[in-house]
Amino acid sequence: MSTINKHGLSIIREIEPLLPGNVPNIKDRIVSGIYQQAEGISSQVVRTGNPYQAGLETRLDSILTSRWLGFPIMLLLLTLVLWITITGANYPSQLLASSLFWIEEQLLHLFAALGAPAWLTGILIQGMYRSLAWVVSVMLPPMA
Repeated sequence: MSTINKHGLSIIREIEPLLPGNVPNIKDRIVSGIYQQAEGISSQVVRTGNPYQAGLETRLDSILTSRWLGFPIMLLLLTLVLWITITGANYPSQLLASSLFWIEEQLLHLFAALGAPAWLTGILIQGMYRSLAWVVSVMLPPMA
C-alpha cells in the first residue's frame, strides 16, 4: 500500500469517531462522490442514439463473415497474399542479391590488394559475408 493511501486511511480513522452516529460512513460518502463524478463525465462524453446504422462497414462485415461467402473470400485473399509474397518478392530479392554480391566482388579485390592470406579471405568474404548475403537476399523481401 502506498504512503498516500496509508496517510488517507489514517486521516479517515481519526475523523470517524468525531462524526455523529447518524452521519453515513465517511468511506461511503467518498465512494459516492467518486461515482457521481464518473457519472457526470460519462454523461458528457457518451452519445446515445441509433446504435445500429447500416453503413459500409456493417455491410462489408456481414458479407465477409457470412456463412456462404466468408470462407471463399478469405481463401481468395490468402491466395492473393501468398502469390504476392512468392512472386512479388523475387524482384527485390534479385536486386538485393546482385548488389550484395557486387559488394562481395569489391571486398575480394580489396583483400587481394591488401595482400590478405587466402584462409582469411575464405573465412571472412567467401564464408561469412557470402552466407549473410544469401540469407538476407532470400529471406528479407518476403518478410518485408
